[in-house]
Amino acid sequence: MAYEIAGKIVSGRKAVTTAGTAEQLTTTTTSCYRIDICADLGNTNPVVVGGEDVVAAAGSQKGVVLIPGNAPMTILVDDVSKVYVDSQTDGDAVCYTYYQV
Repeated sequence: MAYEIAGKIVSGRKAVTTAGTAEQLTTTTTSCYRIDICADLGNTNPVVVGGEDVVAAAGSQKGVVLIPGNAPMTILVDDVSKVYVDSQTDGDAVCYTYYQV
């Protein structure tokens, strides 16, 4: 397996405006090859990350559940805008870093 060497590293934070609604990390097409993402330590509840069909509602989660304080998850993807997040609480957030060649 070949490894990419990052030419640029960008960090960000995405707060979910409306709980129960899947929101893109960014609406702008942004090339990358990897994203490391975790739940913000100040969150009230876990957040869920995945594709556009991600759901955070208790008992109905679809995607990967991120709990504040746990290790970050790595997503290998070619565009940051392909990643969505949902929460159970308005304003809960994820912190992320993406890597570009």
